[in-house]
Amino acid sequence: MAQASGTFSMRIDPALKQQASQLFNDLGIDLSAAISLFLKQSVAEQGLPFQPSKEIHRERDIARLLLEIEQGHQDKLQGDTFTDQEVRERFGLD
Repeated sequence: MAQASGTFSMRIDPALKQQASQLFNDLGIDLSAAISLFLKQSVAEQGLPFQPSKEIHRERDIARLLLEIEQGHQDKLQGDTFTDQEVRERFGLD
């Protein structure tokens, strides 16, 4: 059973909000779901779900991304995928 949800209000640059909304829309979720995912992952990790840094770790990040893409491709080839509903249930987005 889904839990009741509350509202959360914040100030954000309108251009950033539009860009983020478009990005998440392209990923198949809305801004509210993306923020909810961020908060849930922060709680699960007991910290930010990424490591803030002044330095850009471009090569490391690209290598990590390529590995994740390859793993995702292999998972798909093996039929190891999730439906939209399974993802929503797993992350409590319903």
